[in-house]
Amino acid sequence: SKQPARINHEYTPIPEAPASWSEGREKKKADKIKEKELIAAIEAVLKQLADDEEFQSDLKRPAVQKAIDHWTNKNRLPKEEAALLFDEDTFEFQQYLKPTLNKLSRLQTACKRASLGVPIDAVFTRRSTIFEPKEIPQPVLTDQ
Repeated sequence: SKQPARINHEYTPIPEAPASWSEGREKKKADKIKEKELIAAIEAVLKQLADDEEFQSDLKRPAVQKAIDHWTNKNRLPKEEAALLFDEDTFEFQQYLKPTLNKLSRLQTACKRASLGVPIDAVFTRRSTIFEPKEIPQPVLTDQ
């Protein structure tokens, strides 16, 4: 007859799991370089949009603002209103919405590659950097 497997009574400690999934993980140099390239690509698109006078002018149109608010979920439109706004047969869509949304989709693609959200505020303020520049506090000069 077969005997049961022998039980080993020696205690072997279980290695402790890291406290966080990122513990002990350093970004590799190649990852840092790739990250910088991805951010540079986003900022290149932001610069193009900031310098594009036609795009900037189109951004001020009420229909374009409505479409962007809908696209960014800031103010979703009812289905019927959205269908009218995004009707491809309208002059407003052909002339203003489509070109604007196409340019914004280039920015969205660059952001998606870097796993970042679209910095829509940078688009409206004509900023060519992803992150808001840090304001350096100016010393207060007093007359004495």
